[in-house]
Amino acid sequence: MRVLLFTGKGGAGTTTCAAATAAHIAVSGHKTLLLSTASGALSDICRVAIGPSPAEIAGGLYAAGIDTRGGSAGAWVEVQRALHGLLAPGVARQADDAELDVLPGVEQLLLLFEVRSQASSGRWDAIVVDCGATAEAVRLLALPTLVSSYLQRLVPLPPKGRATIAPPERPAAPERPPGARLFEAIVRLHAQLVAVIDLLTDATTTSVRLVLTPETVATADARRAITALTLHEYAVDGVLVNRIAAPDPGDDLGGHQHLARVAEAFAPRSVRLIERLRSEPLGVDTLRELGATIYRDDDPVAVSPDSPPVQVDQVAAGYVLSLALPFAARDEIDVIRRGDELVVTV
Repeated sequence: MRVLLFTGKGGAGTTTCAAATAAHIAVSGHKTLLLSTASGALSDICRVAIGPSPAEIAGGLYAAGIDTRGGSAGAWVEVQRALHGLLAPGVARQADDAELDVLPGVEQLLLLFEVRSQASSGRWDAIVVDCGATAEAVRLLALPTLVSSYLQRLVPLPPKGRATIAPPERPAAPERPPGARLFEAIVRLHAQLVAVIDLLTDATTTSVRLVLTPETVATADARRAITALTLHEYAVDGVLVNRIAAPDPGDDLGGHQHLARVAEAFAPRSVRLIERLRSEPLGVDTLRELGATIYRDDDPVAVSPDSPPVQVDQVAAGYVLSLALPFAARDEIDVIRRGDELVVTV
């Protein structure tokens, strides 16, 4: 099973490229799920009404617009309600689901929980996720690790906090104390976060693909995104350069020289060039054709042979930590040790 995460600078055609990739994967015989929070845009591109539940829109291709508000039930809300239960009576009235939904970070986490839920369902050979604009996607993909780290500071969770963690068993009681309910809810939330992290940072299963237009600023933005994503242990296995004008050696933006520099800027990652189309690709059939043009004879779900972003090797004197930080200069990197924590800043 493969998970492909698509992101790119706003207006670069990320949703279209994600949809074309999903359509192409489905044609090759893989049962594929296309997920996006932009269900309206996805419906317009596919020319099919797309709802919150996965539904087949073509042979082997399923799509859903993730409803982050509708998926509020779960470990996160359990934590919020347990925290509310610790408040003195009369301090605040009982919060409803609509109020809990607007808490910072809730919607983003629910999006990733939904990806993990679908991945663990066993229904799909491939899941393609439209993560939106680059800056928001980087923050989104960093969120599970940040929240997990915060929870480890909040309660005494063992290192790594695997899903097997459980609070000490106690005799059943009609009403659990608020403090105990909070601890149990935090443990369940942390286990979900770790499961999401394990899925998304597993380079044999999940990778990120960036979409950009052939412009100098967009290229620089994408390079920074690769550095940030790699810092959070995400594998970036490809770049799609969209809307390329007809080759003109005299035009530095659309000509061969600039495209050669773009390909060189992202080496050794694969760079796929997509020519500007005469009309907007709309409908599943057109998306299939676009997907075939993008990937040609290559396998769209192939796993990159690159080394994982983070490696730990044992040597005679101890251990060596290797952290890949592409496109970052040495003078841009700071390393600080705080107790058992190593903080790397780019």
